[in-house]
Amino acid sequence: MTALLNKILPLGDGVILCPAHGAGSVCGGEIADHPFSTLGYEKKTNHHLTKGREHFISQRSTESPYYPPYFRQMEKYNQDGIGILHRKPDLVSLSIPEINQLRKSGCQIIDIRSPTSFGAGHIPGSISLWREGLPSFMGWFLDYQKPIIIVDDFNLELDNVILHFIRLGYDNLAGVLSGGFPAWTKAAQEIGTVPTCSVHQLKERLEKEKPFILDVRDIKNWRAVGHISGAHHTYIGELPQHLDEIPTNQSIVVYCDAGYKGSLAASFLSIHKYRGVTNVLGGMTAWKRAGFPVES
Repeated sequence: MTALLNKILPLGDGVILCPAHGAGSVCGGEIADHPFSTLGYEKKTNHHLTKGREHFISQRSTESPYYPPYFRQMEKYNQDGIGILHRKPDLVSLSIPEINQLRKSGCQIIDIRSPTSFGAGHIPGSISLWREGLPSFMGWFLDYQKPIIIVDDFNLELDNVILHFIRLGYDNLAGVLSGGFPAWTKAAQEIGTVPTCSVHQLKERLEKEKPFILDVRDIKNWRAVGHISGAHHTYIGELPQHLDEIPTNQSIVVYCDAGYKGSLAASFLSIHKYRGVTNVLGGMTAWKRAGFPVES
């Protein structure tokens, strides 16, 4: 902060700032989705600057940032270097027989559709990870060895999807399901499902039974926004390290902010043989909007 105040800010309001990380990435935190900024703009709009040095130090010293596993791979790349990609790789279209062969030999299937689409039907063993969530969450769940298969509905506008993987060092992209998920269903292939429910359905259910309620939001929202009574908290990124805390003999209800991270959690639990997992569509946003009680 001292260097920022004494060396950078005095350079002048017109100085252009270029971000070192993209919006939505773990490293990027809550930065705006701008290709560049200026010192003058940041002075007027960045609350870290408007509230002063002491506030900045106080806030940063009390933070406990999450540390995703892929950071270790990034450290290795930073130390040892990485091969140069002279162009963006092409995404190979994979036939259903090719997909099934990869499933037998071991692969990672990433379904980038919405939670509602994924819940209604998906390739068994898939991870539900919506497009916009790829930069923030793929590094928590994917490894750098097994081939990665992408599943979408219509395989449109996948250029940015490829970039998300490449930027995090995932060069192990095997390809995309040719024809999208509709081709899988038309070929009479096995389909997995994840039950979903509305907050109203959850409220009615909680009046009759006591499922294990899992809140996978980050700790900041858990504390600031509150949670559903009886909920257990595990941040979505740290779910793989806390599976032993989730019962296998009890139905599970997962919720997050809006249903996307909940779908990711539900898909991961299903892969690990948990049964009776339900994702709450709308999450805590819908729960509060419905006027249902919240504990702090």
